[in-house]
Amino acid sequence: MTSAIEIPRAFALAALAAVSALAPAVSSAGADGGGEAGLAFHAIQFHAGAGTKGPQASGEGVAGVEYRRDFEKGSAGYISAQTVFKNLRLGDNEYDYSVVVGLYTFKGQLISAHERSIVVPPDWKYTWTSQSFGWPESGKWDVGTYRVKVWLEGEKVGEAAFYIHDGEAAIEPGIDELEIESLAFYEGGDFFRPGITKRPGTSFARSRARRIYWVVRARNRLHNVRAQRPNIVGYYYRPDGSLMAAAASTSVVAPEVEEVVLVEGVGWQAAGNWEPGRYRFELEQDNRVIAERHFVVTDPLTKPRTRPRVVHYGLLDAGVYPAGDGGEAAAAPGGARREYLEVFDPGDTGDLWAEIVVVNNPNYTTEHSHKVAWEWVGPGGGTLAESAGDFTIQPSWKTASRRHSFAPAPPGTPWDEGHYKVRVSVDGRLLTVLRFTIKGAGAAPRG
Repeated sequence: MTSAIEIPRAFALAALAAVSALAPAVSSAGADGGGEAGLAFHAIQFHAGAGTKGPQASGEGVAGVEYRRDFEKGSAGYISAQTVFKNLRLGDNEYDYSVVVGLYTFKGQLISAHERSIVVPPDWKYTWTSQSFGWPESGKWDVGTYRVKVWLEGEKVGEAAFYIHDGEAAIEPGIDELEIESLAFYEGGDFFRPGITKRPGTSFARSRARRIYWVVRARNRLHNVRAQRPNIVGYYYRPDGSLMAAAASTSVVAPEVEEVVLVEGVGWQAAGNWEPGRYRFELEQDNRVIAERHFVVTDPLTKPRTRPRVVHYGLLDAGVYPAGDGGEAAAAPGGARREYLEVFDPGDTGDLWAEIVVVNNPNYTTEHSHKVAWEWVGPGGGTLAESAGDFTIQPSWKTASRRHSFAPAPPGTPWDEGHYKVRVSVDGRLLTVLRFTIKGAGAAPRG
């Protein structure tokens, strides 16, 4: 690899050193330090680039480009890595985020890194950030696999690989070569051979999983030509996206073998050590990623629940309206189909009501209760009031409503003009943010 790609190596090392020096943070933590989810890593995509300094943020992807992971050496100049994040604060406020994008060789050597701040407006559902690596001229890339890693707010959140190949190279009888036909996963002990006593799978119980093996079946293109040692490596990635281990094939394939079976694995002698979750696996042949698969480690050590747990409420209606009878209203079936308002006159006194109407989980067959919390936030961002209570829903209710009221103290005090919001959480999870404005009569809603 030629030494200069966009920036000097010394600066690249300094940029990543600065990232590693940051305090640990949740990968989707918000830039305001409030502890709420902000951005969630979604994907990294590659296409032929134009040398932008990046990462430059936009609310949509690059139009008219062909995303791919293979690039031909003779025509590759700049290659753009486009990272996609999901905005978990949709409709809230505009936030700044720190993003670092690094380019690495197959062996993990840092080539280049860029650190930038991106601004995410509240109406972007997804954020695309592009960073290009390479040269204005083509033909300078070395053949091989390259990795791009991404840090968000000081924590690594994702990585992906692309491959530079030589389009002029042809397969000849004297070159080591296997034609991969299948890839499968097996669980086993220290000495394992796939056979009739084991079946492949993509889901393994934590209580029984020791080592998880990758098994490749291939056709020997050097059959009756000569022996070969295949350059095939399997990479295991943990559920959080970090690299767990690499397992390289050490087998020598004899020339008389026509159908080849390669087996390697990682794990432990004893069961119960795998972290539950979804693992990603990459298979590389001759430093090129040729397959990506996933498998799941389940956790039967956790006893199954006697009834389903609600992990998400379907929100049917939510809004703010004037003048209730005070206090906090208990859950009720259905819910009045009110006309929710966005603007109120500053001369209005008394309570304003925040209400949500949610869809009940049809799997429930008994009464179930959850904790609902309300936080009223004033124009300056400060908390005006907080309250929490049980949210009890009967199984016969298709929908259920709950509402909460607030008014300035003492009674009769007019509201201050400005933008307000109400954060509504259920079982500790933010369900929705209601917004309204106190403004003069006849004012239009905030755009």
